[in-house]
Amino acid sequence: MNNKTELIKKIVTYALFVILGVFIALISLNLIKYAEIENKQNIIAKENEIKKNIIAKENLEKKKDEYLKKEILSNLNVQAKAFQIKTLGTDKILFQKNEEKILGIASLTKMATSIVSLDEYENDTEIEIKKSFLFTANNHELISREIFNSKDLTEFMFIVSSNVASLALSYGGTLVEENHKIFLEKMNDLAEKIGMKSTIFFSDSGLDVNSNVSGSYSTAKDISKLIKYLYEQYPDFAVNTAVSEKNICSNIMCHEIKNTNPLLNTVPGIKLSKTGWTKKAQGNLALIYEFGGQEYSIVILNSTKEGRFADAEQLIFGIQNYVLKK
Repeated sequence: MNNKTELIKKIVTYALFVILGVFIALISLNLIKYAEIENKQNIIAKENEIKKNIIAKENLEKKKDEYLKKEILSNLNVQAKAFQIKTLGTDKILFQKNEEKILGIASLTKMATSIVSLDEYENDTEIEIKKSFLFTANNHELISREIFNSKDLTEFMFIVSSNVASLALSYGGTLVEENHKIFLEKMNDLAEKIGMKSTIFFSDSGLDVNSNVSGSYSTAKDISKLIKYLYEQYPDFAVNTAVSEKNICSNIMCHEIKNTNPLLNTVPGIKLSKTGWTKKAQGNLALIYEFGGQEYSIVILNSTKEGRFADAEQLIFGIQNYVLKK
């Protein structure tokens, strides 16, 4: 009996030790689990704190940046009704005003004309100047039956803003109206393709349709997209046209032409330039400008004929001031 009692006691004692061991193990596991949870919560809290600090710092930097841009812009004397300056690559907006206002753009239209011409014609395509194209007094001494390489004529058109050349290109050197219609459709297809949502081209040149209607309409925001596309997709064309003067020859004669943008003679860093002016659209200008290793698109709409160049100088000064103060 005593042996049996002793055995029972030993079993009970062993069982109690086992239960106690399990209990202690469970407590230990829970403590570890709680410690892990607490550690994770601490890590998350620290990460959230770091994120808050980063966001707060970014917001502070953004506010400082916006204040700097407003301060610089307030000291600039810009006549244009609308403008936009953006960095190429990052599309960061430096300065803008009425950037979504739809306005006549005059010969800035010829940037789209150039793109379609460069896309459609092979370099050896011959374009003839027809007598009926010489409707404007400002024909830049082009004469009937001159034949140009399409690339050369596109550069000629762009540099001197020739309405005769833009018409010849849009007709493909023919008198077939359907060719002209298709060319204009491709210009508007281009605008849609690159996200120019507020743009319409009624003409290849941008000449006013009449005293009340411009040849093309767009916004500073849209033109920023157009000049960026032209510059990035056709770098050789940009190099060949961002010149103060150039000699371009046809089958009959050579033309010594001068750029319509006088800033190319005085302002270093201009990588691409297109001017535009009509009575209806007034003074317009689009540039790609480089400063401090960064390229910027500058679009100026509805200034005056001479004021557009003064506006560009002011905005270029603003870019330089912004970069140096950052």
